[in-house]
Amino acid sequence: MDVQLKIREAVKNDIEKILAVENGSFPVPWNEQAFKCEFSKQASGMNLFFVSADIDTGDIAGYAVGNVIVDFVHILNIAVAPQFRGKGIGRELLKAVEREALKRKFFSLTLEVRETNDPAINLYKKSGYMVKGRREKSYNGIEDELLMWKTL
Repeated sequence: MDVQLKIREAVKNDIEKILAVENGSFPVPWNEQAFKCEFSKQASGMNLFFVSADIDTGDIAGYAVGNVIVDFVHILNIAVAPQFRGKGIGRELLKAVEREALKRKFFSLTLEVRETNDPAINLYKKSGYMVKGRREKSYNGIEDELLMWKTL
């Protein structure tokens, strides 16, 4: 049976399912409090938070969250559950963030990515993001991160 997914704004009731995606995606995942903090910013318009959800079951295949910082959007996390990877969901979530940024008249986006995360780096480069810097050993004091930017 095919799963039908829809990108929509995240809601607080999604938090458990978002945490499951988070825990399956990152070596040092965010905790529940970090996501509650992001949800607290929604009413003020200070963030963008989307999920890719199964239309029938509400299961979350992935999510993207970013913050508005003065005149640009800082993408904090994009994650896709392991069983949904390689299906273009990350790309669709990234596009949703970019569309919302444009709608709100923000024309620059930035993000950080572990230098060893080749699938994510490839997605970002294919989507027009360019490496503009590097932070040494910023991931747990071990891995470097690449700073990437895109102008819409």
